[in-house]
Amino acid sequence: MKKSIMLFCVFAVLCMGLGAVDIGAEAPPLEVREWLRGALIDFAVPKEQQKTSRKLTVVVCWGSWLAGARDITPLLEQLQTQYSDREFRIILISPESKDAVEKFLSDRKNFPCYVGLDNTEKTIRAYMGQSRLYPKAFLINPGGVLIWNGEAVDLPNVISRYYRDNLSINDWKTLGRLYEELEVLLRSRLDSSLVKITDDILKLNGEDGFAIRARLFYYDSTGQSDKAIEFLDKRVRATPNNVGVYLAAFNILRGQFPQNDAKILDFANAYFKNFAKNPAELRQLAFILLQDFGYMNGSLELTAQILPLLEKNDASAVEKASTLSATALYLYKTGFLQDAVSKQAEAIALLPSAEAVEAKKLLQFYESALRLHNAR
Repeated sequence: MKKSIMLFCVFAVLCMGLGAVDIGAEAPPLEVREWLRGALIDFAVPKEQQKTSRKLTVVVCWGSWLAGARDITPLLEQLQTQYSDREFRIILISPESKDAVEKFLSDRKNFPCYVGLDNTEKTIRAYMGQSRLYPKAFLINPGGVLIWNGEAVDLPNVISRYYRDNLSINDWKTLGRLYEELEVLLRSRLDSSLVKITDDILKLNGEDGFAIRARLFYYDSTGQSDKAIEFLDKRVRATPNNVGVYLAAFNILRGQFPQNDAKILDFANAYFKNFAKNPAELRQLAFILLQDFGYMNGSLELTAQILPLLEKNDASAVEKASTLSATALYLYKTGFLQDAVSKQAEAIALLPSAEAVEAKKLLQFYESALRLHNAR
């Protein structure tokens, strides 16, 4: 299991009880010295509308320096666009200088989220207490009440849960209490009582990322990889559209020896079935099969079923480039080297120069393989 899962749990424990705002409390006001995108908004709607309103505000304590797995700006952009037809707003609050954030935004002219500069960290202290584990996200309901806080990467599942079947404020408080119990357990000891707490969380929110990661951390720490796969198998059946469950399963199965090809294909086929109409997720599955399990029986056959589904006329240039790259890798794996070179060259032509660096390296690799093949 990747160390990132374990590190997350360590961070969650270390940041426990540092004075952050409580679930069920009124959300602190945003003290912003300057807005670079958007403007100050009220969290709450008029009292007579609060029972029927579906307004949702997401405040993210964030920094433009976040990179790699901690850079959640593409995810936030996707979510703001996805819920643009609702009364939904994502607000990023940064403690940085104006120049630093403006430099970040200069390459993102159409970034749809609000972005504000914190006033001497007053907002960040009010929301996060002493913690500075960025990015941290907070959900605020139409009454102006904080109903959830956690890792920004978990926002898709939590927002979906909110709109799919809104939990009562007492349910959100229960979820917050269970989070606290789980954090205490991770901090003080690691035993089987974690299983019940995570089960209770998952009853309220079946796709809860914190509970799933904590459970996998427990199984990893106690050497129970088979239990982890059994747990993820159940999560796939309970929440088949939670892509993170499949990715976690692939991550564990990739590290097992001997490799359990049948179980890998079980997860891959379930992934394929449940995301058959989602090109972005299918592209991801194709790359996983080709890069991580390319020499496993059945992986190329399943990839061959996926690739034709990715050829959409309305796809963006970057999406088309990604599909072409996946096709090129498939052609390379199946021995069609000249075709792999051609497809990869097509992909590079669609990419901005800054994003084409790695693609060009792969093209050079295919060209080398082709030269060696022709020299025989």
